[in-house]
Amino acid sequence: MRETSEDIKDETGLYRLSFTQLLEQLDAYLKQSNETGILLMDSRSTQHTSIQDGRLLRVYRDWKSQTKSSNFVELPLFGFSEFYTGLQLADYVVYLIDRSSKEAGTASGNTELEEAFNLLEPKIQLLKIPILPPKINFEYR
Repeated sequence: MRETSEDIKDETGLYRLSFTQLLEQLDAYLKQSNETGILLMDSRSTQHTSIQDGRLLRVYRDWKSQTKSSNFVELPLFGFSEFYTGLQLADYVVYLIDRSSKEAGTASGNTELEEAFNLLEPKIQLLKIPILPPKINFEYR
């Protein structure tokens, strides 16, 4: 049974619901594009603990078990951004997108960052993740 906004009781439930919605949107995009994909994520854990990464794996496995078919080819992979140029680049691009959206229409801004964003903008495809309407679960007693 998929979680709904009514099932959220704490931060872990919100994290679970958010990641599940992200997985559904990414998988729908892969299917629409007739592509397969792998999730490479910046590790949220330290070298001494894997609690947060383990939480993501559990959510992914639960989602995968409830999904008829998925275009993800294996479990998510985790890495530390300081060791992977691709993760560093993804962090930088997200930072540029976030900064440019916050500074849109303002006179403030960093010229070098604007130039960097303008170089990358034609290669960026933003996908808006819609907020799903809450599902109402009726129980007859």
